[in-house]
Amino acid sequence: VTKSVVGMLAGMAIADGKLDIDRHIGDYLPNEPGWGDEAHRAITVRDILTETSGTQEAIIAEAATVVTDPSIMQEFLAQKITHPPGTHFEYGQRDADAAAYIVQSALGRDLQDYAQERLFGPLGIDKSSYFWLRDRSGNTYGYAWLFIAPKYLARLGLMMQNGGQYAGQQVVPF
Repeated sequence: VTKSVVGMLAGMAIADGKLDIDRHIGDYLPNEPGWGDEAHRAITVRDILTETSGTQEAIIAEAATVVTDPSIMQEFLAQKITHPPGTHFEYGQRDADAAAYIVQSALGRDLQDYAQERLFGPLGIDKSSYFWLRDRSGNTYGYAWLFIAPKYLARLGLMMQNGGQYAGQQVVPF
């Protein structure tokens, strides 16, 4: 469900005019050493959101390092590119982590704060009702680790079934 929530937040950031899915992810990254080579920085936000970044899948390494990751975004940038971006779907965790980082960067604020204000709050989901893990740098995991009760997942599902509306309010744009 975490990937779905990140997708909803990405859609909201796009509607807010903060995120452009056709821009290169390098536009949302620090311009410093350790933040990707030219090939990685040229991957588009769309490639990240559709899991077509072309980066190598590393599920065992991803799962083994939960909460000990120094920076999930930099780990994504260290993955070998095995296919031209946008050409090959390969399910993996780091694309979703990168999506969470990129959305947060585009928003210019903490992803979890944005989620609470714009998504969970309007659904009546209090901050104390869920827990979402971060890496050691404070980045929110995008592929998993959002712990939320089933009754609140049902609210998310009901909202999506109703075209992004909940209790008469458009929460997620369609």
